[in-house]
Amino acid sequence: MFYKILILVLCYGLANCHLYIKYPPSRHSKYSVYYKKINEVNYNIMEPLYVTESKFIFPCKGFPIGPSTVKINSNIVNIEFEGFVHIYGICQIGISVDNKEFIVLKTVLYCFKNSNMKLTLKLPYNFPNKKIIIFWTYINAVGNREYYMDCSDVYI
Repeated sequence: MFYKILILVLCYGLANCHLYIKYPPSRHSKYSVYYKKINEVNYNIMEPLYVTESKFIFPCKGFPIGPSTVKINSNIVNIEFEGFVHIYGICQIGISVDNKEFIVLKTVLYCFKNSNMKLTLKLPYNFPNKKIIIFWTYINAVGNREYYMDCSDVYI
C-alpha cells in the first residue's frame, strides 16, 4: 500500500507543473512588498494561462503594468522561480516596455531539466536606465501541454 501511495505522489508531481517568478517578484506575487501592502496577492499565481479556474490570460496573466518592485543595478538579471516542474520544457525570457510588444532575449531548451529554478537574462551593456517588464514564458514537455507566462515590473 505504501508503494502505491508513493507512486501516486510521484506521478502527481510529474503531471502538475505550476510555476511563477519568485524574483524579481512577479505581479501580484506573495513576494512583492507592494502587492502585499495593498492586499492584492494572488495565491493562484502558479497556474498556467487559459485554465478555467484561474482565468489567467495572455499577456502577463491579464495583470496590468504595476509599479517597479525591484531596482536592478546591472545588465544581468537573475531570475528565480518557485513551484513544480514537468521535468523540462522550453522557456523564453525577455523584456517589454508597454505590455503589448515582447522582445525575446533568450530561449532555453530543456528548461528546468535539472530542477534548477534559476535563469539569467543578460541585457545589452548600454541598456538605458528605465522601467521595464521582465517576462518569462514556459511550455512544458511532459504531461498536458500548458502555457505559462509571468511578468515582473522592474527598474534597470
